[in-house]
Amino acid sequence: MQTLDISTVAQALRISVKTARNRLAAGLPMPPSFVVGRQRLFLPDQLDAWLRSQPGAVLNDGERAARLPPTRRGRPRKDT
Repeated sequence: MQTLDISTVAQALRISVKTARNRLAAGLPMPPSFVVGRQRLFLPDQLDAWLRSQPGAVLNDGERAARLPPTRRGRPRKDT
């Protein structure tokens, strides 16, 4: 049985590992997971099903993660 760790899932969701841990601790929406020892693991098929069930999910059959956001065109803004 293949499993994914929290860093792989965070990368697929395009969030940081700390954000993923905070979401799990706060009970916010995250894919189903289970704990083995001190490690939280996710099943790939459950991750795919959870991503497809999210509102606004636009995934093709062969894709796993959401698409990249569009890049901004033009001159970069100053950060103030």
